[in-house]
Amino acid sequence: MSGPGTLLANRYRLDDRVGGGGMGEVWRATDQVLGRSVAVKLMRRELVAEPGFADRFLAEARTMATIRHPGVVGIHDYHGDAAGAFLVMEYVEGESLAEVLHRSGRLDPARAMRLMSQAAEALQAAHDKGVVHRDIKPGNLLVTADDTLVLTDFGIARSAGNAALTAAGAIVGTPQYLSPEQVLGRPATARSDLYALGVVGYECLTGQRPFDGDNPFEIAMKRLQEPPPPLPPTVPPAVRAVLDRALATEPEQRWATAREMASATQRAATAGASAATAPAPPAAPTRRDYAAGRAAPPRPVPPAPPPAAPLSGHHQPSSSPPARGSHQPPGAHQQAGPAQAASSPSARGSHQAPGAQPGDGGAARREQQRPRPAPRSSPPPWAAQERPVPVALAAGLLLIAALGLLGYSLATFLVADQAADVGRELAGSRFDNYHGAVSTTLLVLTAGLAAVGLAYLLIAVQVFLGRRGSRGWAFTLGLPLLGCCAPGWWYAQLGLGGEVDNEFTVALRSSLPAWYESVSGPVAGIGFLALLLGLVILMLPSVGRYLRRSPGAAPPPYHHQ
Repeated sequence: MSGPGTLLANRYRLDDRVGGGGMGEVWRATDQVLGRSVAVKLMRRELVAEPGFADRFLAEARTMATIRHPGVVGIHDYHGDAAGAFLVMEYVEGESLAEVLHRSGRLDPARAMRLMSQAAEALQAAHDKGVVHRDIKPGNLLVTADDTLVLTDFGIARSAGNAALTAAGAIVGTPQYLSPEQVLGRPATARSDLYALGVVGYECLTGQRPFDGDNPFEIAMKRLQEPPPPLPPTVPPAVRAVLDRALATEPEQRWATAREMASATQRAATAGASAATAPAPPAAPTRRDYAAGRAAPPRPVPPAPPPAAPLSGHHQPSSSPPARGSHQPPGAHQQAGPAQAASSPSARGSHQAPGAQPGDGGAARREQQRPRPAPRSSPPPWAAQERPVPVALAAGLLLIAALGLLGYSLATFLVADQAADVGRELAGSRFDNYHGAVSTTLLVLTAGLAAVGLAYLLIAVQVFLGRRGSRGWAFTLGLPLLGCCAPGWWYAQLGLGGEVDNEFTVALRSSLPAWYESVSGPVAGIGFLALLLGLVILMLPSVGRYLRRSPGAAPPPYHHQ
């Protein structure tokens, strides 16, 4: 049992527990040999005996040791045996960004961009070594007293030299900070870290995450179907542009490297500082200012006349309405000049339809008021999809192939003993000892062919339902079947039909019943042809897209850290 005062490796004395994670807990300790404070990450004892877990813990030490950067926590030592394992790291005096946000609620844009810039530079150092962090969140970003940021906790990182440090097949990371490609189960890349850093920046500016919910499935649905909520209007445009690009759904639309993002955040930090020091706009006059004569009361704004409806078949020249606040005598008609037309409401910021006259304000308004179709959001991959016609056709052909294989195997099973008798008659007494073995071999082969037919019955149903993986099984069983069994069946049909004439085929034709040739040949031929056509249809792109994700299935499970 670890606790304050515990001595590890006869050198490191545990002092205070400072945090914990999915793999273990972190302590502030004293290195009694060098007399300095260190951070010790202890592996959880119940996980020590788990196969491969200690190796992943050691891989974390090796991963972090390859990165040399002031923004990445340094590694001092590692110790592991059957009793336990721990990692000795540089101790950073400070608190996590999560604690900073919990205390202050949100950060001003300039400070948020400065911290994001330091985090991006640390990520670039990791990416240069081929390491993807995969769990960027405020809890893994340490902030010192002088506002220096240090990146830590590479417990689930993936490097080019070793596999993931977590269980295989699990989606790792914290659901609120996962990139869309991680939600879909795709491998995380360097741009996935930049997306998570964008989520951290959004949280620093607003005090809340862009996507949150009661469960991981709800969070994933929001991330795939909804854009992030808009940032407050007080956020400078340069800061807004950085986060918009970092939170792009497609990885190709984000920053190419963390270094580019660091440069952009540095420029945005300067813009945010300038906006913070800019003089505030003058306050609106109050009633006391009007009463004391310090401000003139506003003039009433006359309502704009409604646009006249044009007569059909006649060209109605219309003049632009007068500028807001200007006085025009009733009944006065003026020809609007270039300067007046540019400042009129019909010319300022309006969209004009092609072919409309410059002064046709009514046409411009009608163009603006025309209803536009709402953008259609694509459903997530696990949502129910309409079944393409080729999918149903492929399923039907595979069903026919399955029935043909079953029919051929049944017919061959009924004549297996007679075929073995043909071999015995041809070989004479030497074949007596092997008659039973040959008969058994024929029965086993027939049973194997029947098993393949039953398997194709199941595959046909799975293809029709759109189950992921059904296409792979169809090709795995179908290609060897067409390559091996179809030529053998074709040779047997030539022998039964008389095209191949030798002692064996002659004896086989004379001993087998007449119905076997007329039944087994067409049944198996139709089955093999249907199988070939079904596999060809399964290669169509529309079928591949439909079978890529199982309709109605839930997204993959999340691994919480």
